[in-house]
Amino acid sequence: EPELDTGFAGQLFEHLWTMIGNRCPPTQSAAVLEDQIKERVDRVQAAVQAHLPERFADDSRVGAPDDLGVEEITVPDAHAVFAFVILAELPPVALVGQQRIALHFVAQVQTEAWLEQARTWIGDRLAEHGLTVDGEIEQTRVRPWSTQLVAPTADGPAWFKAGCPSMAFEPALHLALAELAPAEVDRPLGTDPGRGWILTRDRGQTLAATRPPTTVDWARVVRDSARLQRRLRDHRERLLATGLPDRPPASAPERFDTLLAGLRSLPPTHPSYLTGREEQAFAGRRGRVVEAAAAITEAGLPLSMQHGDLHPNNVLLVDDDLRVFDFGDALWGCALEVLRVPQAMIEEQPEVVADTVLEAYVEGWEGDLDLADVRRLWDDVSIVWAVGRAETWFGAVQDAPRASLADWGVAARHHLGWALGLE
Repeated sequence: EPELDTGFAGQLFEHLWTMIGNRCPPTQSAAVLEDQIKERVDRVQAAVQAHLPERFADDSRVGAPDDLGVEEITVPDAHAVFAFVILAELPPVALVGQQRIALHFVAQVQTEAWLEQARTWIGDRLAEHGLTVDGEIEQTRVRPWSTQLVAPTADGPAWFKAGCPSMAFEPALHLALAELAPAEVDRPLGTDPGRGWILTRDRGQTLAATRPPTTVDWARVVRDSARLQRRLRDHRERLLATGLPDRPPASAPERFDTLLAGLRSLPPTHPSYLTGREEQAFAGRRGRVVEAAAAITEAGLPLSMQHGDLHPNNVLLVDDDLRVFDFGDALWGCALEVLRVPQAMIEEQPEVVADTVLEAYVEGWEGDLDLADVRRLWDDVSIVWAVGRAETWFGAVQDAPRASLADWGVAARHHLGWALGLE
């Protein structure tokens, strides 16, 4: 890579320092970081050139590079087809020769070692509640941002979820919400915030699984969400302490700049990569982001936790009460941003009366929110929401293998471009 010869910019240095094996502090010089990475590159390339051609000679002995959970780059040596560059040596790993290669999240959570740790942890947490595993614990879903395991018990299935690094805050957040709002959020059976693991008991079907959501259903979902937000708005510090991203409207322009730099730094083959000309086009709309952030801030719209992915598939119907779950997309910001996903889904349901749903949300704020302000500032809210949503997607797929990027890799660019009229 050209950066290996020219050195690293300060921003890249600040971003990468926590990933380096010996955890050197950012106060050390960029030259130290550059030397460390060069040493790793040289060491791994030497191993690749010594061992990889032999391993690829027999296709039955090794899968495609994506199966190893690493990225490929070309190297001058005609006999070395791939070189693997590691910036950290974090388990679990694959071996190329004698070198340890760190796996991305999707590969990590499918290794036998990781699955064994997860299954043991699930069994231990169930035992704390007098439950035992009654059958095989199955991994039912793997995505770049999370994986799900289901453990059968005599009381029904228990649901395990592990989040990718950018969403690893969810277990701690879920636990805090269950303590602050026990009527809306169930307490989990167990959490491991350090690993981003959470285990919850089965609470029946989601609202969406019981029937196609009606206007009444949507109104109830957003009204209850508003009431929860109203209750949580005085608990900012408690929620941010869980790792919940802090994305108030006032910071949107600065976060927009950081996001553009991140998209520009992606490999050219990444679906969200921005060319220099495209980056200029996005940057040309920065003024609109500044205007939107200023309008929301000046109007004093309430700040609170917003779920980030609120819809009937993420709401459980328990004895006619609604229980919200799946907080991996949550953030602290303008409360109205929580309506953006419902609005997009309602647009696909012509039988749902959108105005009634919007009015129900305002009712949930019990006089602390004006319907006229919501209508007047909706376009501004949508722009600020798009910046935060793009950030969430950027974190969710930045470590994704190529196969996953084909499905979700463009999401960060798409959300930002859509709001700014560039997609």
